[in-house]
Amino acid sequence: DILQRLESKKIRERQDGLSDIQEFFVRDSSINELDSREWTIVFEALHTALMAEKADCLKKTTKNLHSGAAAERRAGEVATVFRSLLERCVHQLNKGAVTHILSKLLDAMIYQYRLFIPVSLSLIKAARAMLSFEPHLEHLEDNVWVRWVTIGFNIIFGEPTKKKLSE
Repeated sequence: DILQRLESKKIRERQDGLSDIQEFFVRDSSINELDSREWTIVFEALHTALMAEKADCLKKTTKNLHSGAAAERRAGEVATVFRSLLERCVHQLNKGAVTHILSKLLDAMIYQYRLFIPVSLSLIKAARAMLSFEPHLEHLEDNVWVRWVTIGFNIIFGEPTKKKLSE
């Protein structure tokens, strides 16, 4: 199963799962077959893979100096697939899926109250794609909007992402 491979603890299996999911969704017809609930499951698996790669990036190791760079590359690849799929299926997501996915995007792109650079550009573009779809923007809950705006301003001003607008 593709999603199980994405959620694997083994790097090679996650890489195979990422390749398989790209291949599976190459046709628009396969994009249109899934409903919002199923897309949430797909993005949950991609988030799990992304968090595993992020954890690998953050491991302190002297064993191999290139392992950190390889993990950053893999994390970037997962983030790019996440964005690409989200851009293609955004019109099929309901309010609950949008809120859940936006939360997962923040979870993946923030580390120690700062942007996690290897994935942040792709994930910000993913959020933009989702929020550029007017029905999603119009039905976004106030607390979700405030959280994204707050983090955005904090990033622009070089502040920790946890800082509140009122501070």
